[in-house]
Amino acid sequence: MTIPYVSHVYKVPEPCFTQSLHLTDHWLVEHATLRVIADHYQRSLALLLLDVQHVILNYRRKQLTCGPPGPAPTRTTVKLHASLLIQKGNAQ
Repeated sequence: MTIPYVSHVYKVPEPCFTQSLHLTDHWLVEHATLRVIADHYQRSLALLLLDVQHVILNYRRKQLTCGPPGPAPTRTTVKLHASLLIQKGNAQ
């Protein structure tokens, strides 16, 4: 299994794995099996699999946020958010 395969099957974004497992070699992450990744980073396969399981579980429990940060709020979204808060306050 490769990281992209695990990512697809378990519906966890790939950056979750690369960030949480501290994987820096992009080609290796995209093409190598978990066994090859474990060998490359001099880790046991059993521990790597355990770490992969933890990434999946933490992502599902919403305890893990990963990937690039979202876009910075624009002036329009800030105004919209403020107006919604004001409307909510008036409704109460």
